[in-house]
Amino acid sequence: MSKAWLSVFRRHAFPLSLALLSLLLQLAPDNWLRTLRYERTAVVHGEMWRWLSAHFIHLNWTHWLFNLVGLGLVWVLFATRLRQAQWWMACLWSIIAIDLGVYFFNPAVDWYVGTSGLLHGLFAAGAVASLRQSGWRSGIYLLLLVVKIGWEQFAGALPGSATAIGARVVIEAHFYGAVSGALFAAFLPMRSQPTGNTRISADG
Repeated sequence: MSKAWLSVFRRHAFPLSLALLSLLLQLAPDNWLRTLRYERTAVVHGEMWRWLSAHFIHLNWTHWLFNLVGLGLVWVLFATRLRQAQWWMACLWSIIAIDLGVYFFNPAVDWYVGTSGLLHGLFAAGAVASLRQSGWRSGIYLLLLVVKIGWEQFAGALPGSATAIGARVVIEAHFYGAVSGALFAAFLPMRSQPTGNTRISADG
């Protein structure tokens, strides 16, 4: 690998790693979906890996593509707002919050898969970090996220989203992800943030 390509990979290691992982899992045999998705009953019986793996597998290629576009959007808007290590920390924090939230507060969700809940956490982390660093003008990103989450909580998933992926959208995961991501960025010490330039069959 040339120095130029290596430099590009280092700058974008976080989204490239997530994208590659989800692509490899999407190419895996179909029966892996049942083995890796979050299933409440299986988790209760000790299959704890599902709490992590569920966030990186998808129902179909359309579902995968939607989430890939979402990941790209987060990176285009907020890549420089957090350090690489902080992005990984926000990722883990959001995953833990989503899993615990769904498990303890939404027992009717028997299973879910998908990166969308995690993406809401990453978007929220980036938006709050941007707001803290650049002032109120960056608040538009956070406002748009709040409007989306509010719509989902009162009116359900965005029109057409469930049809597109072939399952109910787990809006609860979006909520937990967004709240956890926002809190993560809100409590980061400012000096550690770089100055930037700009029973339900369910899916998460």
